[in-house]
Amino acid sequence: MSIPKTHPQAQEHDSRAPPEHRETVEMVPVLEHALGLVRGELRHRARLEKDFRPVPRVEGDEARLVQVFVSVLLNAVQAMNELDAPRNVLRVSAYTGPAGEAVVEVQDTGVGMPPEVLARLFEPFFTTRPASTGLGLSVSHAIVTSLGGTLRAESREGVGTTLTVVLPAALPSPSGRGPG
Repeated sequence: MSIPKTHPQAQEHDSRAPPEHRETVEMVPVLEHALGLVRGELRHRARLEKDFRPVPRVEGDEARLVQVFVSVLLNAVQAMNELDAPRNVLRVSAYTGPAGEAVVEVQDTGVGMPPEVLARLFEPFFTTRPASTGLGLSVSHAIVTSLGGTLRAESREGVGTTLTVVLPAALPSPSGRGPG
């Protein structure tokens, strides 16, 4: 039985998320787009260092991947105090991992996190910021996991945090010409 579009459950389902559009995605343009979206916030808090090496294409929804990286980047930027802006650095690296996967690391020189915060980082509604919903990283984790990847965090108090996104490379096309 289908639920009519006017039924409240149907409307709720429709508003949760747009349909996912799977395609072969180039990672560097996705990262550049996400960086462009957070540039205003970044400019006042840190210097950007990029190290983009060759990265395989991945299967995914480009808009959702941009969403993942905007969330990861904003969390990193907001972890750095504006008063320390001249010393703060946001490093974004992209490279091919040992098994041929796409790896993106976002490293900040913020305050870092204690183990009890790090352990809950990807839980829905968990936040240490008053103005945050606590959903950004949990949604990002769900998106990355749905693509067969991983999102993990390492942090040292007083040193900073690194968030690492690992996504499997797109399978070669049936024509045998490689991904895409």
